[in-house]
Amino acid sequence: MDLSRQKFAVFPKEIWELEYLEILKLEENRITVLPREINKLKNLKELYLNGNKLTIVPKEIWELENLTILRLKNNRISTLPKEIEKSKNLQELNLRGNRLVTLPGEIGELKLLEELNLENNRIKILPNEIGALENLWIFNLSGNKLASIPKEIGNLQNLRMLYLENNQLKTLPRQMEKLQDLEVLNLLINPLLFEERKKIQALLPDCDIDLRDVEEGETYRNLNLALEQPLKILSLSLEYQQFSLFPKEILKLKNLRSLSLYDTSLVALPKEIVRLKHLERLSLGLNQLKSLPKEIGLLRNLRSLDIGANNEFEVLPKEIARLQNLRSLLLNQNRFKIFPKEIWKLKKLVILNVNTNQLDALPEKIGRLKGLQMLDLSHNRLTTLPSEIGQLHNLTELYLQYNRIKTLPEEIARLQNLRKLTLYENPIPPQELDKIRKLLPNCEIRF
Repeated sequence: MDLSRQKFAVFPKEIWELEYLEILKLEENRITVLPREINKLKNLKELYLNGNKLTIVPKEIWELENLTILRLKNNRISTLPKEIEKSKNLQELNLRGNRLVTLPGEIGELKLLEELNLENNRIKILPNEIGALENLWIFNLSGNKLASIPKEIGNLQNLRMLYLENNQLKTLPRQMEKLQDLEVLNLLINPLLFEERKKIQALLPDCDIDLRDVEEGETYRNLNLALEQPLKILSLSLEYQQFSLFPKEILKLKNLRSLSLYDTSLVALPKEIVRLKHLERLSLGLNQLKSLPKEIGLLRNLRSLDIGANNEFEVLPKEIARLQNLRSLLLNQNRFKIFPKEIWKLKKLVILNVNTNQLDALPEKIGRLKGLQMLDLSHNRLTTLPSEIGQLHNLTELYLQYNRIKTLPEEIARLQNLRKLTLYENPIPPQELDKIRKLLPNCEIRF
């Protein structure tokens, strides 16, 4: 039964008569209290109460023995009762966006729990009993106030995804090396620093950690990537961590599929990046890179490459043409004066962003990128487009704002799939705008 978005301020009493009800949705209402009678719904398996005004979860809700999914996202809940231990069959619990400060130790009794979302609360400490959730495979703790993680986290042998973004973590327990099936670990926006050598060596006594670059008083930013048995991480995000030099420990993550080093003050990418042969996504935007090593061309599985907003790039290595699986290439906010010729060989390219460079011409070879769906040429010095632009039959978005364009070729009419065209801040005369409208009657055009 779905009674979502009905502006209910109280729980509808008629529901108590539906003793065989298995699924109940009351999302996005104004309910402030759950009545005790909720335990009458003995057959209830799924209960969705996201987006209400609940402040407490009554103990009776945990008496629903058949409940497997409970979602209480975006309420005002500040505490959980110890009776939570009664919900033995619960498999998914979502408390994202509430006001929790602590968790009862009894949460460790939810032995069948597979997904636990506690994102955006005020949790400062986790109970040691969290390590008893032996079937947990998705655990989201992002956006809390955690300064540490209990060592019992290492007991979660089935954990696949662990989100710790935006906390106050400076270190991680050694026991995390036991999480050999972990595929995603998000540590974005955490201090994660070791300021003294002794602290690092005490934490990882059996590991070979290069501390030669650590000067007194300098911050050494590190992760658990140097563990004796590196985690089986498939996705790693180190955005906004300031380290300038590429952390060599990353090269130990042989199974890595996605790596984000966005806004890390990185000045160079080592040639050893080729060791990450399974890499599919590489984000290097908003750094201080001036070039890429030629070995980048050996990352044959790469599908997405972002080197935007480095401000120093003028050329690409010719080896980039070997990335035949590349679908997305972001070169925006750099210093390209001519279009990198290597791009024309990237036949599978779907997204190409070269905005905010110094390009004054778009080569005729643009027509070779038949699969292109999004092309961003805005904030350059273009005066016109070649007629070959009409060969991009799959193009749906074309951004040309802030250039010096006065006219577009009539071949633009061939772009029958084009749905968005931006032309503002170009010296296009009114009669030319009228012509463009007629050539592209089904396209949203912004002048």
